[in-house]
Amino acid sequence: MARRKKTVVKSSPATGPGREAWFIVTALVLSILLFDSDARDPFLAIRMAALSAWGLAALTWLLSSRRPMAIAGRPGRLFLWLGLGYLLINLASLWKAQNVPEGLLAVARYGLHLALAYLLLILLSNPLQEMKLLSRFLTATLAACALIGIAQYYDVLPFDIPGTLPPTGLSGNRNLYGSFLVMLLPWAGFSFFQNKGLWRNLSIAALALGGFALVLSQTRSAWLATGILLATFQLLLLLRRHQLSEGLRRQWRYALLAGVMGIGAAIALAFASGSPLANSIKWRAKTFFQLPAQHAEPANEAERNAQDRLYVWKHTAEMIKAHPLLGIGAGNWRVRFPEYGGSSAPSFEGIDQMRLRPHNVYLGIASEAGLPALLLYLAMGALALGAAWRAGRRAKSESEALLAILLFSGLLAAAVDMAFSFPTERPEHNLLLLVYAALALNLAAGAGAAPKQARSTRIILAAGLVALLGFSFWMALQKRQLDRNMQEALRLETRGNFEMAARLSEQAEARFFSLDPIGDPVAWHTANAYKQMKQLDKALEKAETAERIQPNSHRVLNTKASILMGLERYEEAVPVLQKAVQLAPRYEPALTNLAYCLYRTGQNAACLETLEKLKLEENPRLLLVRSDAGYKMEMAKLENSPMYQVGLQFALEWKATGRAGISPAARALYEQRASDEAFIQEYFQTINTYCQAKAWQRGDTPEQVEALGLRAEQAGAALTAALPADMLARRILYNNHLQTVARLLNPPPGDSDNSGILFPMNE
Repeated sequence: MARRKKTVVKSSPATGPGREAWFIVTALVLSILLFDSDARDPFLAIRMAALSAWGLAALTWLLSSRRPMAIAGRPGRLFLWLGLGYLLINLASLWKAQNVPEGLLAVARYGLHLALAYLLLILLSNPLQEMKLLSRFLTATLAACALIGIAQYYDVLPFDIPGTLPPTGLSGNRNLYGSFLVMLLPWAGFSFFQNKGLWRNLSIAALALGGFALVLSQTRSAWLATGILLATFQLLLLLRRHQLSEGLRRQWRYALLAGVMGIGAAIALAFASGSPLANSIKWRAKTFFQLPAQHAEPANEAERNAQDRLYVWKHTAEMIKAHPLLGIGAGNWRVRFPEYGGSSAPSFEGIDQMRLRPHNVYLGIASEAGLPALLLYLAMGALALGAAWRAGRRAKSESEALLAILLFSGLLAAAVDMAFSFPTERPEHNLLLLVYAALALNLAAGAGAAPKQARSTRIILAAGLVALLGFSFWMALQKRQLDRNMQEALRLETRGNFEMAARLSEQAEARFFSLDPIGDPVAWHTANAYKQMKQLDKALEKAETAERIQPNSHRVLNTKASILMGLERYEEAVPVLQKAVQLAPRYEPALTNLAYCLYRTGQNAACLETLEKLKLEENPRLLLVRSDAGYKMEMAKLENSPMYQVGLQFALEWKATGRAGISPAARALYEQRASDEAFIQEYFQTINTYCQAKAWQRGDTPEQVEALGLRAEQAGAALTAALPADMLARRILYNNHLQTVARLLNPPPGDSDNSGILFPMNE
């Protein structure tokens, strides 16, 4: 059989990058590098504003240069129509929004993305021509971001970048950092294949550093997406091998080896040094194969994290089921989720934190804007993936085939990552995704001419783009002003300058938005400042405003209740705190306040039940509350007890004279009972209750009080079994009750059954 000859299509020469490529690089620089340390959210507003301004500049250049404004290729036009439909559905979802400003911010971001998609489809109309500069820039970005993250993790970065647990790179969050690395990896691969010398070596270094940093990110979604990326790329190399040279396929092994070596080096270093990273890797890797049971006690942070993801997804699905068409309103997940799944984050993230996201882009879209919006979003993704696939099949050069493979692999990896993370929260992630999509759509469209446009159409398009970009820019400025006000207010509060903090918080309240970046109402911060200044009436007014804005925040409710407690309105505070505890069952500040309010309102049994959920060893004040509440609870049971009144008369007589006899009241009580057995049972119940009251009074723990009650119960049972009822009843009548109580409270060593608790009078 004749051997089939491989067809290798040589790379077509590419011209140098034009202004279009430099425009794209400028946008990427703005979206990646900018942050504002003086803002509560250092990343979103400033990058959103920068991209909006960039879009207006790019549009101005396109119009002034009389460039065609039409999109070549039906897939690109369909992509934009789907994006417009997605934007309009999100806008319509505001009808269901509890917090409309948050919804408008989300709509402004979607409008920005739609405008950027349009501009990128025009600017990247010649994909191969722009690839050399873009791939080099993004390769350098991967190397720089990886180095920054590595330096953050090992605490050798010479400057500070805002963020949570390192490494966060320039994204401010470990999950987002891992997602960004995954999205950059394909570009380093493309640069490696298309360059020689210095840039090829830099590409190898970027792949190795990227793999190393991915391990340090400790982000399972990014690890999984990287695996999908590599597997898909390998599979497509096999499917497209007739389009690719043997040399290129050989080079792939070196690129793969570089990434694997980076990953291996990070893992080996972690295990060799015995750092906490080693355990983190093991725990996270285990959850790929064995998910923890939802209600089991998690063994480590990775299992707690996985449990919380499952919990959040389950309750987000309930939101979707309740609001399938328009959702609960764009941008309103964090506002409405507490109604379904509580308001506090899991303890490993800090019990005082709010849940901010569902950790699944698709569930987030469906819950906020409904299932139709999700279908449109998925259709846009499928369109971009399909375009990359078709471009690979129709490739006329090796470079074109390789670019199509990288685009398809990168888009699929991003789609997988979005199922477990939240990369679309950051402007830079969205911009890079749109670059992927625009390149894929234009590569599939080929070199076909764009359809002609009427002048009126061009004017309408320009007006629409200006409206979207202008609105996005205005919203970003409003958000940034709020974030800066809030950050300064919190700094002042930390320094004890509550008066100025309250003034700044009130200024922030006058802004367009009413929630800060972590979901707390701005008015809540004002309430806290007034509370610290002891201006409780003003503080309560602000707390009630905050509750109207976010009625399901355990933090807001606890603050309102603590203000009511300061005003000694304990009865009003109880239902507020009960709701806070219902939303966040482990939130200790609310549990502490609830226990105290229940105590102050005489609800001693409920107070003790609440105190059992707290660690009281660190709070002496609550130990006193527990003792007094227990004592009052038991004594309340004795208030209407005739047996206790008889015992009280006995105690008073004994203390006064040192002697006591059988009082007429005791004999009358005995004669009034239906039987000796009934009299005996009532006696031991009364003794038991009284002993428990004394135990609470002397500061015993609940366990000790319970043990004492069991001891008294066992003693009564032993005597009842040992003596005839009439004899035991007579011994009780002649008993020294004070000595019985003393014996039960302080049993002598070796007294196993406590049966010797009855003492003849004057013995």
